[in-house]
Amino acid sequence: MRQEPFLLRWAGKAGSFCILSILWLVSCLPVVTAIPACIALYDSVVRCVLGDEDRPSLHFWRTFKRHLLRGIVLSILWLAIAFVIRLGYRLSHVLWTGTVARIYTAVYAGSTLIPLGVLAWLIPIQAHGPCGLGRLHSLSLTMTILALPTTAAVLGILFATVLIVLALPPLIVIGPGICVTIQAHVLEKAMARNMVFTEEENNDTTV
Repeated sequence: MRQEPFLLRWAGKAGSFCILSILWLVSCLPVVTAIPACIALYDSVVRCVLGDEDRPSLHFWRTFKRHLLRGIVLSILWLAIAFVIRLGYRLSHVLWTGTVARIYTAVYAGSTLIPLGVLAWLIPIQAHGPCGLGRLHSLSLTMTILALPTTAAVLGILFATVLIVLALPPLIVIGPGICVTIQAHVLEKAMARNMVFTEEENNDTTV
């Protein structure tokens, strides 16, 4: 059978990018549902955009509902972490000025890449199968360090997407789907190389 041309195949995915991006935006509106929305977007992209499953909108809502309670707990936890990180940044402007403040800010900004990396890995790991919160964050930290080039690439893709959407706001209706598709392509390869999900880990749902 003749293989469908690459450009034609991906043109057929454009509708999925738009649908999933809009569903993600709507699901993030309560803020505390941001992480289950991200998990649903990632899993739908892997299965329906990179994979061959149909009905991405239905898959999104099913995944969103399945991860909702755990995801709300994770969202609240990471909102608290974000608040602490922001507080540490503001502290530099209170305690120091001039060159010292700039050095502190640069070092502090670099150190925040670790928690950002953990959060970036947390989404695909949780999408692959639930595990206890401690185990989830341990795996995410391990992958952040073990696959550092992948972590940097994923964060770079995220920052680039944010900048593009800020410059061209209408792209918000398709940008998240495209961003996560590129990230998922990179993340799935890294997980296949560096991590094995055992049945025991997938069945561990202890909070």
